[in-house]
Amino acid sequence: MTDNDDEGKRLRDNIVREVFTSVPMPRPKPKKKQAKLNVNEVCKVIVEERGLISRIAEKLGTTRAKVKAFIVNHDKCAKILKENREALGDLAEKKLYELIEKGEYKAIVFYLTVMCKDRGFVLPTGISPISGDTNTMTVNTINILAVPSGRYLTPEEIEALTPADDAA
Repeated sequence: MTDNDDEGKRLRDNIVREVFTSVPMPRPKPKKKQAKLNVNEVCKVIVEERGLISRIAEKLGTTRAKVKAFIVNHDKCAKILKENREALGDLAEKKLYELIEKGEYKAIVFYLTVMCKDRGFVLPTGISPISGDTNTMTVNTINILAVPSGRYLTPEEIEALTPADDAA
């Protein structure tokens, strides 16, 4: 190395030192200390927030992952979480029944296609009972297998219901 190289290096080091010491460097913010979770408090918040993990975590000042891990490791919390999710499901089901009773066709079709598949209420693949902006539904074919009395029709009764061809 030559003297010019040494001098250039010293000059560069001095400039770097000056820049880094004259400009205030941002200091990392101290991490918020997360509160230690306790079973009774977590159970209380589970009930208040109806079992919604992200809202529970927010209220407790911690992360979803920590809340989930805590609940998995504490049977009392897991039981209360399950009960509250079941209650929320019951509420949603009650609201669905109310819509059905009001005659909301989307609620009716949704219920039939989910709960009454064994009765033949199945939508074709790709069709959603709740998509679209209209309140109309097209039915292409209806197969009558039973009358309101609840009994199955005989082949003769089915024949009697079938319109005769008017080809004469």
